[in-house]
Parts: sequence; C-alpha cells; structure tokens
Amino acid sequence: MVRLVLLPRVAPALMCCLLMAGCARPAVAIKFSGTQQEANAVHDWQRVARQIADDMVARGLLPDPRQPAAPRTPAEQQPYYVAVATPSPPFLHEVRQSLQGEILDHGGTVAQSPFGAQVIDLNADLVQFPSAAGYYDGAPSTEVSWEASMHRDGRVTFDVRYPMYVSERDVSNYTPPPVGPAPVQLRYAP
Repeated sequence: MVRLVLLPRVAPALMCCLLMAGCARPAVAIKFSGTQQEANAVHDWQRVARQIADDMVARGLLPDPRQPAAPRTPAEQQPYYVAVATPSPPFLHEVRQSLQGEILDHGGTVAQSPFGAQVIDLNADLVQFPSAAGYYDGAPSTEVSWEASMHRDGRVTFDVRYPMYVSERDVSNYTPPPVGPAPVQLRYAP
C-alpha cells in the first residue's frame, strides 16, 4: 500500500515536469536519427569545413595533425585559395572562412589570391522536394548538396560532395542574393 506521505515530496518535481511539457518548440531543432547531416546553426556549417579538411588529409593534400613529425609532401606544401561565387550566400561565405581556418590549423598555407595557388571551388545546390513523402519540420523536404573541388591541368584532382537537410525557413542562407533589378513580368496584348 502506497502512503500519501510521499505526495508532498514529489509534488514540486511533478509540477516542474508539467510546466516544462508546455514548451512546444525547443531552442534547437531535434536532429534526425538517420545518417544524413542536417544544418540549423552556424556550427553545422563549420562542420562542413572540417569534413572538407579531413577529406584533404585523407588524400594527402594537407598534413595530418596526428603525425606532426612526418615529412611533408609537395602536395601538402602548396598554398590553397578557397573560391566562392560572388555574391555568395551566407552558407558558402561561412564555409570559406572556416575552411581557411581548418587549412591553417592543419599546417597548410592559405593564399589571398588564386594566382600560384591550388584553387578549392565551393558550391552548393539547393534541392526542394514538394512531395508529402519528404516532409521535415512541417515543410517540404529541402536539402543542400555542397561540393568542394580542385582542378589542375584540365583534370579533377579533388572532389567531395555531401547532402544535408535544411529547414524551408533557412533557404535564403543557401541561395545567392539576387543581382540586378527585380524581374518584371511583361504582358503581351495582341
């Protein structure tokens, strides 16, 4: 038989739980349990730069920070210039800045111009799925497929591309701002 004596001790904890249950939306969106990445904050964009740098280390393009005594190859000694289209959306701007920091943290060199440097091109493609099967956060599924690539002598020497989910509300962070005057719809009257 349970005594009601415990009720005064448990009542504050129960009230706290009931009040917290009233919070309908968390401060940060809950992540999917799947394997595809999701972006809803700037630190998620910085994770993209870390992924690019890790892939460059794996392919011998950047020194491995876990092996500082290892001799550096010519590929690891070349300066890198990180290029994005101008004007660039906030996502590509932040990835560019973070990737430059990652290259320096790995012992690489960053050039301020593309001349004499190995150019890393950053791109992002926005893909929206209006089907009911791909809904995320109450809106149609939206993904960004980002890419980092390098070319030399007409050959692709490095290319990584990964998708990640984004919220429909954040689409403007992944698309470049419009250039020039707004389009005008013309009407043809015969």
